[in-house]
Amino acid sequence: MKYIQSLNQIEMDSLDAGIPQGMNFKRITLITDLVDGLWGGIFLTIENTRKFVRATKSEQGFTISTGEIEKDQNFADANFFIFNPKTGAGLYEYYHLSAYLNTFDSDTNKDFRLYCSVQNLKAKFIYSQYLTPSDFQEYVQSLLSVHNVEYELSTIDIPEAGLIPASGFVSRLKQKVFYERTEHTSPELRKGLLSFIKNNLDGFKRMFAKGSTTDGNDVIYSLMDDNSTLYEREFKTFTIDLDLSADVDTALKSSGNLKHLIGVSKRLDVRNFFYTEREL
Repeated sequence: MKYIQSLNQIEMDSLDAGIPQGMNFKRITLITDLVDGLWGGIFLTIENTRKFVRATKSEQGFTISTGEIEKDQNFADANFFIFNPKTGAGLYEYYHLSAYLNTFDSDTNKDFRLYCSVQNLKAKFIYSQYLTPSDFQEYVQSLLSVHNVEYELSTIDIPEAGLIPASGFVSRLKQKVFYERTEHTSPELRKGLLSFIKNNLDGFKRMFAKGSTTDGNDVIYSLMDDNSTLYEREFKTFTIDLDLSADVDTALKSSGNLKHLIGVSKRLDVRNFFYTEREL
């Protein structure tokens, strides 16, 4: 977090000179520590565009004309996010036509690779969304190879008494399945796995599938009880002052959007995966 903050202070200072010619936009990630050990901030996109086309209603119909915003203004997107570094879970606030979550992921990956290079570290930045059941099946089907699957059933049938300690009190069963490397690309393995997912969707409490995509990247797909879109609300106006000559922490900590995301993270249907520590 401190490394990203150091990069962004330099980038914030450069914004004062404007976006260089030839660049369509400039993106920076501003981040700080929040309550309960959470991190959060803004994924800021400032566009090198000042002109626009508008339709003005008239008695005869519409007048189409160009317009231009003031000299010291730019079009911008501000996506707010929070995440829990202990669990790897996060929330990203998206609104229409702003930067998608995978854009945020790609930009963050660049900072992470540079950080690893500077610190001489060997590490990977692995990102995955919490998916709906239909999304989960589609993503698993697109994998080039499957490494392992972990799932937890909310209702189970115990074949013989005594196989599981205190079996009469068990309400869930957690299983981890790892596959031989020679079976990674087996069409039968993928077909069988998809059939298993389809036949047990109603019984899954949660499920994770780890594998490789066609471009060689390792990914983890996560099926949870929650949908990909956790909450929707009408877009509300906001203003946040970012002082280029001072620390931006105070501005981020007072952001109503970040406080709202923290509130969403504590909802009953979100809190479990957001705050429960698990193997990353």
